[in-house]
Amino acid sequence: MATLRRKPEPVTAVELGELRHEHFAGRVGERFTLVLADEAGAETVIELKLSAATEPPETRADHAHFVEWVGPKEVFLEQGVHTLRHDELGELPLFLVPVGEVDDGFVYEAVFTRVDD
Repeated sequence: MATLRRKPEPVTAVELGELRHEHFAGRVGERFTLVLADEAGAETVIELKLSAATEPPETRADHAHFVEWVGPKEVFLEQGVHTLRHDELGELPLFLVPVGEVDDGFVYEAVFTRVDD
């Protein structure tokens, strides 16, 4: 398995602070891409499939919702900020945490919270 580093160049179509459950719920099954570069600068594009978007419980004051992606078995992403790209949402620098493994790859999760004004 190759060691790759992130190449962040975020250009966001949706402001990160504005992302809500609704931005992801209708996109389950859609592909997001991530560009990684090795130490020599060679780029590798990988796809992650949006696998779940958990609606925030009404009882949580922080409106926390969880979004999960499945990435390929050939590349393991370490916990940290990775820039995911999507045709409609743009480039999203998200803190992803590896949370498991399934038959077709590794599962990564991002948690979104916000406090009402």
